[in-house]
Amino acid sequence: MTSQSAQSLKRLDTLQRLATQQEDSAARQLADALAKHANAQDRYAELMQYELEYTARSPVARGVQALSYQAGFVSKLRDAVRFQSERVESLAGEVERARLRWMGLHREVEKLEQLGVNAQRQIDVVENRRNARELDELAQRGWARQRALS
Repeated sequence: MTSQSAQSLKRLDTLQRLATQQEDSAARQLADALAKHANAQDRYAELMQYELEYTARSPVARGVQALSYQAGFVSKLRDAVRFQSERVESLAGEVERARLRWMGLHREVEKLEQLGVNAQRQIDVVENRRNARELDELAQRGWARQRALS
């Protein structure tokens, strides 16, 4: 292998390692985004269930103050449900952005790996041809030496 080929492979290997590190980082960010999204969805489901249960079994409040308190609580509960719904949607967007980033980096890693395979194949072909040429030359010298001796 020529030193130029070795240097090219070394640079390509360095690029592959860096791209793989970036892909791994993006995969961790995607996993984190997915976990946050799942937690937000769980919290949203809990709030929805709580709102449903509260409104289904809450007795009619007696008195103006009790009605006011109950209406305020239901309003705050609905605000919390709406906020959590918006959070779930926002986190879904973050998941999608993280997924797209990871997919792009993953494709880059695959391309670099394929470039490495192709480069190594080309180096192997050149090296095999050089080895074959050297063997042919050795065989010709040996044949010529034997002919000269006989």
